Amino acid sequence: MPTNLLLAPVGAGKTEYALDRLADVVQAKPFARVWVLLSGERQINTFRQRMLARNPERRAVFNVELFNFYRLYRHLLDAAGEPQRCLDETARMRLIRSLLMHLQREHMLERFGAIAHTPGFVRIIGDFIYELKQNVIYPDDFRRAARSAKDVELAQIYGAYQTLLQENDLVDREGEGWLALDALQAQPRLAVDVDLLLVDGFDQFNGLQARLLTALSSRAGECLVTLTTVPGREATVGRRFQRALERLQAVHDAAGEPLTVGVAAGNLSDRHPALRHLVAHIFRPQPELQAAEGGILWIEAPEPPQEAAAVLREVKRRLLAGVAPDDILIAVRDWALYAEPIASTAHLYGMASGLAMQFSEPLTENPAITALFDLLELHEGDFRRRDLLDVVRSPYFELRGLDGEWIEQLDRVSRALVVTRGRQGWIAALHAASRIPLNPEEPEGETLLSRQAATELENALTRFFDRVTPPPAASVTAYVRWLEALIGDDPERDPDEDDEMVPPDISSVNMIARLRKPAQRVGLVERDLTAMAKLKGVLRAMISTQVLLGVLADDEQISWGDFLKDLHSAVAHTTVQRAPNRDGRVLVTTVTDARGLPHRHVFILGLSEGMFPAKPPEDPLYLDAERRQLAQAGIPLQTASERADDEGLFYELISLARESITLSRPTVKNGAPWAPSHLWRGAAQLYHDAPAIIRLNRVPVGAVVPAEQVASVHDAALAVADGLSRGKPDAATTRLYNWLLTDHLDTWWHIWLGREIEARRMSRVHPHDAYTGRLS
Repeated sequence: MPTNLLLAPVGAGKTEYALDRLADVVQAKPFARVWVLLSGERQINTFRQRMLARNPERRAVFNVELFNFYRLYRHLLDAAGEPQRCLDETARMRLIRSLLMHLQREHMLERFGAIAHTPGFVRIIGDFIYELKQNVIYPDDFRRAARSAKDVELAQIYGAYQTLLQENDLVDREGEGWLALDALQAQPRLAVDVDLLLVDGFDQFNGLQARLLTALSSRAGECLVTLTTVPGREATVGRRFQRALERLQAVHDAAGEPLTVGVAAGNLSDRHPALRHLVAHIFRPQPELQAAEGGILWIEAPEPPQEAAAVLREVKRRLLAGVAPDDILIAVRDWALYAEPIASTAHLYGMASGLAMQFSEPLTENPAITALFDLLELHEGDFRRRDLLDVVRSPYFELRGLDGEWIEQLDRVSRALVVTRGRQGWIAALHAASRIPLNPEEPEGETLLSRQAATELENALTRFFDRVTPPPAASVTAYVRWLEALIGDDPERDPDEDDEMVPPDISSVNMIARLRKPAQRVGLVERDLTAMAKLKGVLRAMISTQVLLGVLADDEQISWGDFLKDLHSAVAHTTVQRAPNRDGRVLVTTVTDARGLPHRHVFILGLSEGMFPAKPPEDPLYLDAERRQLAQAGIPLQTASERADDEGLFYELISLARESITLSRPTVKNGAPWAPSHLWRGAAQLYHDAPAIIRLNRVPVGAVVPAEQVASVHDAALAVADGLSRGKPDAATTRLYNWLLTDHLDTWWHIWLGREIEARRMSRVHPHDAYTGRLS
């Protein structure tokens, strides 16, 4: 059957059309088998919710399966009777590192030999191999196209990697796609029972995806693909979508499969007039001007924390005005920069439980994992005083004999006897503390530590030193078991799961039990337990990888330093998907994950130069000119400008909003002015009142939140203190002042008095009396 491709603008109802077609097929054939292919997990969840919302009485829909491409690869291989052993990313990186070191020892890497062992080069090679596989470039093809010495070495690495996988019956994530494509070509009956294949929410396809989609559409009873288009602007803001269309058309033509293209204008009448104007005229030369009329808001603040606070104040204002949380979307380009400011400000504003922060967080940024690495690195620093005290005070560890008052005594001894580091230094200081008087003027008086306390503290500290000092050399399996024993067992573990049981005679820091203790902030327990589960997965992958490395004749024994380096590298490239239930919450996510999710109100943060759009990263292997030469030789590698298209992303985001868009940006970077990006300028130049709106919503450096905009008690206290210090307060300041004195006197007093006392330190009048008189 031909592939039916529906082109329509962003937010013009493509997903709704796909849902209509699904409903028609299921109504005509109640047991029809439907496959829905979507771009990401967020899009899968949203599609499922919208599908079920069409018939609230129906709790489930049968024979409708939702996939992303990687799930689809695995499903096709299972259906073909060819399930595969797929390497996870941890195992894959370690395998590549061992392969590179093997090639280095064999003197086969003259160009890259000096850096072959480094984690950065291992990651670069891993990404490059995936890029080749995504474009269905086989090792032999790359080898034939090689011209320079660099090409030859990279082809050699790629070929050795693929041979290693094949010899050990392994595949990687993209390799599953290759095998799924082979299975479709080898088994004519595979997937012929699919009545409808829906492909929705994509704005680009790599070569592998396009080929598999073409092969699959020829089997399905019907195939409908929706794709965004920007009519008349395919070479500019619509370039991202046009390339996807051209790739699908080229692959279908090469395979001799028909592709029918239809265009739908879509109905944009439900959008605010200012938003229709924005979508229609963004980035056009000499655009028409009109008024924003409340449809668009611009916010400027000095740095990302102040910007996030200003945005959340606006979000809270809209929520209090009656906007449903499900109607608000917050999208950020640089998640690492904005995640913590948004989370901490939401907590301050009492909004933490009202935000669904859905993103992939690096495992290294989890506080529990950070604390664990601090513990593991103690002995390498010879138990430095500051590091040791930080660890024993950590809430993530249970250290019997090194808790409570014992910590303070250890701290006191280390200060009095100037302990800087060293296991022997700590023990010697405890011995001496039982003989040194607490008061030098009373030599016969009380000592720094009693003899009994010194003995108990010495025994506890010795046990701790022994427990956190790993063997200098061991197998990966032995190191993993040592580490799991140190972390401790899960008190709520299923008793049938014996693989994680910690022997009772081995002391541990009881970390998982500590993680399960109730936390003050919403979601912390779940966050840390999820991170620990990810770490356990990394450790299991390290064991399985060590088994595979036997084919490279690696020694079974490795040093602790090498093990810790491998663990650091694996954790650094592992993410935790934080995806709380969105129902009844404001969605906070990345700009890429926000695609295809229409909302009434959309907030886009970080629209300053170099952030959004982001500066394309330099390719560490090939210049763009070299990539173009390889493309001419039949190796289709994209240039940096082709890979990065933030204009297209921005266009998709502004097209999601129905009632309002709020654009925000930081104005200061490293103490210097930070210029707005051309995306910000392109939106602002469409409205004659944009400069006035920007001035009105600009947060000056060092400014406090105005009294009429406060969103927390902390903001209120600062606003009142600032208002009172300027002279006669206005009505909003007076109301806040009276409210604080009535309901939040302690908070008000500490914040306000601390701010004002320095300015009035020479006055004989008490600040509170002076300002109370001014108010009255």
